[in-house]
Amino acid sequence: MATLDYRRGSEGIRRLALVLGVVGAILGGFYARPRFQSLQHRQWHFAYFSEQRKAHPKAKIEKRGREVALVEMPAPIDWAASAKQAGLIAVPPGFTLDKPSSDVSKDPNAGWTLLPPDPPAPIYEQTFPAGSDAPPWRFEYVLLALPVILGFLLPLGAIHATVWVVRGFRLDRVD
Repeated sequence: MATLDYRRGSEGIRRLALVLGVVGAILGGFYARPRFQSLQHRQWHFAYFSEQRKAHPKAKIEKRGREVALVEMPAPIDWAASAKQAGLIAVPPGFTLDKPSSDVSKDPNAGWTLLPPDPPAPIYEQTFPAGSDAPPWRFEYVLLALPVILGFLLPLGAIHATVWVVRGFRLDRVD
């Protein structure tokens, strides 16, 4: 029985396997490129988000569907303390005092009306795409190399495996 040396063979088969492996690696690169660009955009969004977070340390992170927002609200005003300083009656929490509508020289509490508070407007608010509050996972960059590596190795291995099997059948027929 003849021995099978799958490494020995025609140079043409090796060249074909290498060419198909290189073509597979190029196609794998084309497949990985948009994913790499998406990963870079996420990295840039995170860097900008971090920069804005440092510029506005009191801002809170709010998740809004497919967005992340940095919102900084003004400090609350203690209207009850302000009214006590002015010598007025205590104001219920959440309400403000309107200016008096008449002369207050006789009675300082006359003419004041309670108004419900307006919701405070944010001092700073900016929205970012979802996922901007966390950096991309470092392993994702390693995963981007897989299509290129597999695009090279799969055709190369498939050609060599096919040649090995075909030569095995040829040796069986010769004996």
